[in-house]
Amino acid sequence: VSKVFQGICQCTRESLPKAEDLAKVWLHECERVFRDRLVTKQDNMWFFNLCKRQMDKHFKKQYETTVKLEPVIFVDFVDPKSTSYMEVQ
Repeated sequence: VSKVFQGICQCTRESLPKAEDLAKVWLHECERVFRDRLVTKQDNMWFFNLCKRQMDKHFKKQYETTVKLEPVIFVDFVDPKSTSYMEVQ
């Protein structure tokens, strides 16, 4: 779980201008830390649906309206002038 928070803490105010962006970086980190280790399609779908429910419950953001581009990916090399963790678009 600490790896999820480490990733979120790499963000700055500039890299997360909207509340939806925080939900998306949370989703990215959960997928990177947990979902990448799942093997079966069934387990992956279960985890994906769990994340959607938790996003709605805790962030009050619907996945379908928040995520415009899949997969959600955040990296620290989008802008060569910055080391902020930003979404790849």
